[in-house]
Amino acid sequence: MSLKIRHESKLWTDKELADHYKQPPALRMGIHPGWTIMMDDLSVGDLVSTYEGKIGLVSEILDETELEVRRIKVIIDGKAEVFFSFNLKKIEEKK
Repeated sequence: MSLKIRHESKLWTDKELADHYKQPPALRMGIHPGWTIMMDDLSVGDLVSTYEGKIGLVSEILDETELEVRRIKVIIDGKAEVFFSFNLKKIEEKK
């Protein structure tokens, strides 16, 4: 049994589908070096706010994704959640 999909009045076979979708679309974007420094400045124990305004504590720095973005585990209201580094902002102590 093989996969066949009808699209635009044509029946596509497995090989034709594989040839058509060889490479997934790529997102190309540059990140400003200043922003990268801020994203990489997070450490375990830092107090952070999320893009939704929630406050949490960084509990673990995880591996980078294929796009070279750090993933960070944050404890919010007693639950661990994983965020990309660009979704978090370090809360600095006011002097």
